Amino acid sequence: MISPVHIRRTSVCSAMLVAGSLVAGLLVTTPAQAAHLHGVWQSVKSGSLFHVSPPVPASVDSLAGKPSLAGALVAVRTAKGGGTPTVMLLRWVDGMRGAQFRLGRAVGTLAPDGNHVRFGSGVQWARVSHGSPAAAPAGFWSSSSGSVFMVTAPGSRGFFVAGLKNFSGRAYVSAARWIPGMQGRQLSYGGSNTATLAPGGRQMRVVGTKVNTWTLIAPWGAPRAHVVRAPQVSIGGNWRSRDSGVVLGIPGDAGRDFDVVWQSANGRSMRKLRANWTRGLRGTQLQFSRRQERITCTWSERNPHSLQVMGWNGRTETFTRTR
Repeated sequence: MISPVHIRRTSVCSAMLVAGSLVAGLLVTTPAQAAHLHGVWQSVKSGSLFHVSPPVPASVDSLAGKPSLAGALVAVRTAKGGGTPTVMLLRWVDGMRGAQFRLGRAVGTLAPDGNHVRFGSGVQWARVSHGSPAAAPAGFWSSSSGSVFMVTAPGSRGFFVAGLKNFSGRAYVSAARWIPGMQGRQLSYGGSNTATLAPGGRQMRVVGTKVNTWTLIAPWGAPRAHVVRAPQVSIGGNWRSRDSGVVLGIPGDAGRDFDVVWQSANGRSMRKLRANWTRGLRGTQLQFSRRQERITCTWSERNPHSLQVMGWNGRTETFTRTR
């Protein structure tokens, strides 16, 4: 059993424990951006590029016909070395939006850092660039011909025009390019089509075998709503040993090196101890020394109200969250 350390109470430690009780033990709410796939990705093995759209808005879905596209993401794939681009749909797995998606029969999982994707087959994607709000022609367009198109954001990896009307895996898609000297105003695609942006970027006049007018339905990469994640429990808080009654206070916003507060069961002695995260396990395992004994504390979000505390002697105590 880990015995408490009896030392004289200090006002500094008392203040720390009170602060830890009020702050570290609270549920942590952190503002963050929702995880997203919008941007350009590259297959680590094949080198293929995937230009992934933001979620298709309902205003586009109502014009595109079947299948339903609302909330789905459209990806334009180009093979390494060129070739004809193809299009495909990505859909979030039910209940796993922002974390896991389906691409045909394959299921991809987005890493916590938002920059890597791993599929069950072992295939991996690495992010090339983040999607961001972009000026026209990037966006979703309706044509006077009755068709619906998506134009991806121009960038160093090129850009594309894709048909969304009654979408299928064989939907129309073509690489686009700026007319020399007319960047931002006039582009060509499909070999014989020329599109000219009207002032304001809300309409385009497209000349090919016929002349059509395109009207912007929704811009590509409209700013994502700022969301606040649901409150999440962390390792931060006050923990009490089931066996000894010792209380351990862990700050909720600990950096690389931080202090924990070790308090005796009767509350008469308290000590501030320097701690650090185990390498690669920040937020889940920390270590500190007490009476020349190295103590390791391990926490899991799957059992968020229990903390396993082990000393060098191999004995483990279970601490439970007090608040």
